[in-house]
Amino acid sequence: VISGEEYFSQQARLARQSQAKITIGTINRAQQAYILEYEEFASSDEFPAPLLGEGVIDSEHYTYEVQRSDAGDVAYAIATPNAEGWPSFIGIVMQQAEGTMSQQIVCESTEPTRQVPSIALPDASGDLTCPTGYE
Repeated sequence: VISGEEYFSQQARLARQSQAKITIGTINRAQQAYILEYEEFASSDEFPAPLLGEGVIDSEHYTYEVQRSDAGDVAYAIATPNAEGWPSFIGIVMQQAEGTMSQQIVCESTEPTRQVPSIALPDASGDLTCPTGYE
C-alpha cells in the first residue's frame, strides 16, 4: 500500500511523461504538414513556430530536439528527460514514395534513459520500427 502523497506523485510523473509523448506526436504531425509544403522535413533550426504555436519548447522535465535525414525524407523528434529515472521518447516520420503520404511512429524507451537513441532508418520493408530499447 502506498501513501496518498506517493500516489499523487506517481500520477504527476505519469502525466509529465504523457505530455512528452503527446508533444512528440504533435511534432510528428507538424512535420507531416511541413513536408507537404516544402517537400522535405524541417530540422530543429528550421522548425516552424506557426505549426506548434511557439515552436518546440523545452519543458521543466524534457528537452526536445528535431532532426532529419540527410535526404530530408525522414524526420526524428526526440524527448530527452532532464533528470535520471525517466523514459525518453522518439518520434519518426517518413515520407512514402508516393510523395503525398507519410507514416509516423512514437516510441518510448523500455528503461529510463537520458541517452539519445541510435537512430535507424526504416527497415527493408519500408515500415517504421522503434530503435533498439524502445517500443
